[in-house]
Amino acid sequence: MLAESIGRDLHAKLVSVFGEDRLFTGKTAQWLIERCFAPGEHLPLQERLHKSIDGGFDFDALVKSLGN
Repeated sequence: MLAESIGRDLHAKLVSVFGEDRLFTGKTAQWLIERCFAPGEHLPLQERLHKSIDGGFDFDALVKSLGN
């Protein structure tokens, strides 16, 4: 459930940054590495999420989306 929610938010962020052609720009992989993977486990999960998708994990929003 967490992966689905984070994946949805990350996908939306990639579209907002790189547009619909995000997979073919050659910039997406570097962005993902810098924003999502480079910090490794040195930062808490919420902080890594905040840096990668400009927000933390919103459990309440996930629960609301499941009710629709």
